Amino acid sequence: MEFNIHITKDEYLLAIHDPMVDRTTEGEGRVDELLLEEVKQLDAGFYFQDLNGECPFKGKGNSNS
Repeated sequence: MEFNIHITKDEYLLAIHDPMVDRTTEGEGRVDELLLEEVKQLDAGFYFQDLNGECPFKGKGNSNS
C-alpha cells in the first residue's frame, strides 16, 4: 500500500496523490498553495469516470458533506 502525503498552505497533511488538484478536481493549483478549507470545497469526483464513461460521483459532495 502506498500513500502520497502533501501539506497545505496552513500546514495540514493530506493523503492526495498529486501535488496539484487540477487532474482530480475542478480546482486549480498546488496543494501547498491552498488552505485546507479550500481543498475541502473541491469535488474529488469531478473527473472520475466509470466503465461507461459516465461521472457517477460528480457533484455528489465533498469532504465537508
